[in-house]
Amino acid sequence: MKEKLLILLVLLLPMLVIIPFLNQIPYFSTSTFSDLPITHLPNGLFIKRSLMQYKMIPLWSDTILSGYPFSSEPHAGLWYFPGLLALLFPVPLGFNLIAVIHLIWGGVGMYFFSRSEGNGVAPSLAGAVIFGAMPKLMAQFAGGHLRLLYAMTWTPWLIWAQKRYHKSRSFKNLLDVAIIFGMTILADARWLSYAGPLWLLHEVYLAVNIYSGTAKTSIKYRFSLLQKLLHWAPSFISQFVIGILDFI
Repeated sequence: MKEKLLILLVLLLPMLVIIPFLNQIPYFSTSTFSDLPITHLPNGLFIKRSLMQYKMIPLWSDTILSGYPFSSEPHAGLWYFPGLLALLFPVPLGFNLIAVIHLIWGGVGMYFFSRSEGNGVAPSLAGAVIFGAMPKLMAQFAGGHLRLLYAMTWTPWLIWAQKRYHKSRSFKNLLDVAIIFGMTILADARWLSYAGPLWLLHEVYLAVNIYSGTAKTSIKYRFSLLQKLLHWAPSFISQFVIGILDFI
């Protein structure tokens, strides 16, 4: 319990820069524009109004010209439940609060991944803090790129779950990999162009190294997770492609 509390307190350190400004819309110092008021805030308010006033999930929006399929809009965030939690709070507090929670979540994932690599508590905490305070993530936050920020914070969890599956090939561990992949896509499918190759390279690394010196050395056994992913890929890709074509 003390270790978990210590992890949380340490991961809150990078957030001290953000917390005083939670009720403000973040901007770059050299810009007067942000995706938060332009895209995410209007979409969030539209979803909230549809749920509260009309008691229905908004699949179509008439806010632009003759309307468009809102459910297929990549930035709508309609199907990413953690992001919808921002609507429970006043704006922009809710969006900033969920962004901070995601940054901490990503740091926790990096901590567990580092620990799974055999590192001690101190270096793992250092890696977690560095990840949470990474300029790339802070830039996404300042630019209001919340969807990308959400997706990026799932990356440490993805490679952690991937390694755990190879150590113990249970259905639960396999399901964890699938769920984290799904959450990454729902948060922002664009990040899959980065997380996907990283996952693939890590899979090759694990397949080559984790089974060395064991009797389970067949190529089919080593790459079974990759085979399962390729088996699921058509369903993942088809849903995404259909949605994009519907939007276009």
